[in-house]
Amino acid sequence: MMSESKEKQCGAVSAPEQTDEIVIVRDLCKHFPIKTDVFGHVLASVKAVNDVSFTIKKGTTLGVVGESGCGKTTMGRTMLRLYDITSGEVIYKGLSIQKLTDAQLRRLLPDDPAYDVYRTADREKLLEIIGQTGVNIAKLTKPAMQKLRPDIQIIFQDPYSSLSPRMTVGEIIGEAVRQHHIVPKSRYREYVLEIMKECGLQPHYYDRYPHEFSGGQRQRICIARALALNPKIVVCDEPVSALDVSIQAQIINLLKDLQEQRGLTYVFISHDLSVVEHISTDVAVMYLGHIMEKGPKERIFAHPMHPYTQALLSAVPVPDPDVKMKRIILEGDIPSPANPPSGCKFHTRCKSCMEICKKEQPALCEYESGHFVACHLYGQHAEKEKTESEKTVI
Repeated sequence: MMSESKEKQCGAVSAPEQTDEIVIVRDLCKHFPIKTDVFGHVLASVKAVNDVSFTIKKGTTLGVVGESGCGKTTMGRTMLRLYDITSGEVIYKGLSIQKLTDAQLRRLLPDDPAYDVYRTADREKLLEIIGQTGVNIAKLTKPAMQKLRPDIQIIFQDPYSSLSPRMTVGEIIGEAVRQHHIVPKSRYREYVLEIMKECGLQPHYYDRYPHEFSGGQRQRICIARALALNPKIVVCDEPVSALDVSIQAQIINLLKDLQEQRGLTYVFISHDLSVVEHISTDVAVMYLGHIMEKGPKERIFAHPMHPYTQALLSAVPVPDPDVKMKRIILEGDIPSPANPPSGCKFHTRCKSCMEICKKEQPALCEYESGHFVACHLYGQHAEKEKTESEKTVI
């Protein structure tokens, strides 16, 4: 039975508190089946992303870092529904929900019984309610998701394989523009040329093919392709990892300029912590599909709390030859996501591992304002271990 407070809320729904959060991810999971029985029941799966939760404010950048195989790219693609969501919610606010039909809007109403009264409401009321609660893309059908694709775009990692060699630059950038009717047919070429100019591409590139360009120019084409649809959120999946340092700087500066001009929100996935520090507002550290630590960039880099974050930051090169960093060397590789260890997923490589770490998965808790850590070293378990060790010494 519901509590009295919940029952009182069922009659009418008060408007959710207005915030500047544009992306809300709750308990996101993505598992890939690797073994099924004859009836199709999943017997084993790769748990690529597990219980990931975070929020992103409008016009900011969330940097996602971690070793190869930790689930960064899978998380980014699942956020866009390029992979089906196993469980959890990915809620976007500010999307162009006017494109959806009334039936598609009703599917987006929260499952809370308090919203049942709106399931027969008119279109204007539906748009108002969905505008307040946001769009949970896990509930969208493929046709509905297709209508909202322009608002959520991705820049892929490899500019050499993500561009079709059979299409010209103009066709690559303009294909989705034509598909989603972003501009009238009469303005098609003019619009594509405007986007190219904004991304630092010369007009005479319009009829050229990808193989005629360098890596940096190809990545500019990828950025132009994403921006041509006027997105609100862009997932940048390691967009500079295949480029040399000087070109990396150009692409990062271009992304920052475009963010300021268009008010874009980025999810920036990268291995390079120095790049993440330069472009990000907030940082999330992933390991084996879990978020180990997240918080404002300044706090993560100045005061890393999780042993994994500390190890990653200790590996960042320092340009001053007189400064000697204390390297934290991690032994071994990331365990298999098909057979992850019990308890804390990092305990097999952690030098500060306690007995509780092998048994219980630590919760992601806030230890400073906006600074969250999933580690037993902080809190009651650490105090208990310390007390027991002192007793043993005595």
